[in-house]
Amino acid sequence: MLSLGNGITTYMNDEINSSMDPLLVDITKPSEEAKDMQGPEALMAPGEPFTEADIETIRNFPNVDHVETITTITGQSTMVNDKQSVGLTQLTTLTDAFDPALMTTGVLPVENQMLLPLDTAKQLSGNDQAESMIGKSVFLYINEMDGNNKPVTLEKEVTISGIYEAADPRSPMQQSPGYISSETLEQMYTDKGITIGPIQVNAYATDMKYVNDINEAAVDAGFAGSQMAKVMENITTYVSMASIVLAGIAGISLIVSGIMILVVLYISVVERTKEIGILRAIGARKKDIKRIFFSESALLGVFSGIIAVIFAVIISYVLNILLDNAFGAKLINLSGYYILFGIVVSTAISVVAGLMPSSKAAKLDPMESLRYE
Repeated sequence: MLSLGNGITTYMNDEINSSMDPLLVDITKPSEEAKDMQGPEALMAPGEPFTEADIETIRNFPNVDHVETITTITGQSTMVNDKQSVGLTQLTTLTDAFDPALMTTGVLPVENQMLLPLDTAKQLSGNDQAESMIGKSVFLYINEMDGNNKPVTLEKEVTISGIYEAADPRSPMQQSPGYISSETLEQMYTDKGITIGPIQVNAYATDMKYVNDINEAAVDAGFAGSQMAKVMENITTYVSMASIVLAGIAGISLIVSGIMILVVLYISVVERTKEIGILRAIGARKKDIKRIFFSESALLGVFSGIIAVIFAVIISYVLNILLDNAFGAKLINLSGYYILFGIVVSTAISVVAGLMPSSKAAKLDPMESLRYE
């Protein structure tokens, strides 16, 4: 049970760390409305842009190595290539958080260049040939509101520098934005006299042990800490609770096993009463009799634990194969620590269960034991 809970937790941590830098703490600035929201509604609420003072505050947090700013445009961007036009779910500035291993072709964008998700590039090409878009010039349009609250359209000719594929396109939570350099995006807004600020700041810790401290410092400063860290913390809590419940059920079975061992040893004492009398008659001491039954209970626990471990290894091996084929993940992590823990607990329960029967055997009267039929 413990190995299952540990395996699930390890799997989730590996998935999170593979999709993002473990040293990264993503910080947002919640709006006044979002501060009163709870649950998923609060996570989806738009935040306020950071000021230079906010960014400097985050940069001065203890154990922060460096910071990056992210500007994201949601649902306002359209790309046009000849007669083909595709709307972007998100347009965001490129940072170190992007994993270059996701790229299928091309290079990372610099000024006046863009990096597109595979599906978007296929649609924009018009012939489902994403690679044909590399090096092509297309037009990027962004629908915005100017300082007078009037709609304006920002326009920029950009070159497609590369194409990438999402880490897990099957996930409903997976976002596949178009990436653009911060200089290019800022210039588009500046040309129209509009000021745009970053809506997210990525703070990189100097060491993983400081990630939680930076997250707490951000919350104390009035910002919203890492949303991914919150989700991960909640999931880990639920998995831990489930593991404790399963361990409790396993604990009940261990107690029942201890009672059964106690009963078996009591029956053994009764059936071997005459044998105990003979041993006492030929000079065996009380502690010798106690040691016999005590040793039997200990050996019973050791061998029971070893047999249980063998079955556990076989079952976990088979289940991991089935889980790997079905979901691509091995969720049962039966480590050497858990194997040793199981054998020790089995032995300890058997030893405790054997204390009373061994004491009873040692206290039997030799004469009465010899007359016992």
